Amino acid sequence: MYKVMLIDDDVPMLKYLRQLINWEELGLHICGDTYSSVKALQLFRELQPDIVISDIGLPKMDGLELAAEFKQQNPETRIIFLTCHEDFYYAKKALTLNANDYLIKDELTSEQLESSLLKCVRSLRSAAQLPDGVSYRDDLLRNADVLKLALFRQFVKGGDTGAHIAAAKRLGIAWNYPSYMLALGTLEYASMLPRYEAKDTHLIRYSVYNIAGEVAKGYEGITVFNEDIGMVALQNYRPALNINYEQRMQAYLKEVQERCSQYLQVQVRMFCGPGKLDASVIGATYKKLLRMKARSYYSPGTLLSWNGYKEESFFYPLGSFLEQGKRDIADAVREGDHDKLLSSIRSVSETARSRGIDPAELIQFVVQLLRLLELQFAPHMVSEQYYAGLQGTVTLEDTMGMLRWRLEKLLGMRKAAEEEVNKEPKLQEIDHYIADHLFENITSIDVANYLCLNSSYFSRYFKRLTGDNFTDYLHRHKMGVAARMLEQREESVEMVALKLGYSDRTYFSKVFKKYMGATPREYREK
Repeated sequence: MYKVMLIDDDVPMLKYLRQLINWEELGLHICGDTYSSVKALQLFRELQPDIVISDIGLPKMDGLELAAEFKQQNPETRIIFLTCHEDFYYAKKALTLNANDYLIKDELTSEQLESSLLKCVRSLRSAAQLPDGVSYRDDLLRNADVLKLALFRQFVKGGDTGAHIAAAKRLGIAWNYPSYMLALGTLEYASMLPRYEAKDTHLIRYSVYNIAGEVAKGYEGITVFNEDIGMVALQNYRPALNINYEQRMQAYLKEVQERCSQYLQVQVRMFCGPGKLDASVIGATYKKLLRMKARSYYSPGTLLSWNGYKEESFFYPLGSFLEQGKRDIADAVREGDHDKLLSSIRSVSETARSRGIDPAELIQFVVQLLRLLELQFAPHMVSEQYYAGLQGTVTLEDTMGMLRWRLEKLLGMRKAAEEEVNKEPKLQEIDHYIADHLFENITSIDVANYLCLNSSYFSRYFKRLTGDNFTDYLHRHKMGVAARMLEQREESVEMVALKLGYSDRTYFSKVFKKYMGATPREYREK
């Protein structure tokens, strides 16, 4: 019997997965489950599962990072990802590089889960019958990304070039020529928000890397690495009078941008370094490219070349230049005035550019402004994944785009809350059921059974009706009740958690902070 481990930061989803199929009939046993990525690493070492089913959007360490850790410990582990998006081809392709399958949460059926698991079982049985040499090559392919990244980081550090070239050859990378050229690509976060959620950032970045790798197959000598800052392209070539390798690299980068726009509907900013680099200066050039990325915050364009790049001479302290803009934005949100909001954001943007304000200080100003407004008007709206993306913006347009998107969402939520909404009778029934079972750990299956509906149909119906999945809707409702209990009563946090169906205080605190923007203790103190 094969062992299965479940990982999802929504406890009801774990319960839903357990209920969905008869695991033992498939020859499977759930050996453990957890909502914590940190706990998942510990359980993996202890339980050594054969199959892992993991959500992608986990806090601290997401599903893709977890999968990489699992594969390092045991390359034979089969991974099934759970995700919320089904409509972008390259994201799916990216996932299948490190996983056996991926499933859409809101449309998950017992048939889909069984099919995916049986595919994993067949794969495990086949691997057990393979000769050692074939198994080794299979492991190498599955862990190619991790090994390539380790190779690049060693190459950047310097040292024995011959050893690096030999290591590259073992990974199927040919560095046969004396000259190199580097380029970087970073995701423009504001471009992804209209289509994806902030928690999908790591997945989209991985998809960009995968597209870059696919395009590189048409450009001999270009190898792509998946660095923390984004994609890195390294071109190895022999200088020739009849070939302009800088133009060739730029053509490659433009094609990657076009593919990302076509398949993912996101924008990627590229930085193309100088050519004819010796292996010994790769590390120093990489640092200069990172500096170029940081110092070109106000520079126009989506593809910046080293030869045409002029570094900003100096950034200036923020001071009090944006205080009036801060007040105008706050007033616009308070008044629900969309035109005034856009005008105020443009004013802040123009002031920042004309004054050459330090990007780090400007981004911190935007973060503090947003947190203040969310705390006042939508404390349940806080998303740390969004703020991580905001902190990673590398252009003024990207930062202001992130600010605008968030504030427009805040305005929309305020407007919806102020309007008197006539709910459908079915939604009223759902709300009554939640209220009657507030202190239980209910799932969408429980509500579907109550309404005499198929569980898969109910999930799709509920998403269409509310624009939210049931788990988020339930958590948000419970956290609102929890907030009132913390304000009005002297009960301990542990007691509030228990009365709302959360037996684990740590998990309750995590969920509370996700929707209310502060831990229960911090909220009570405020």
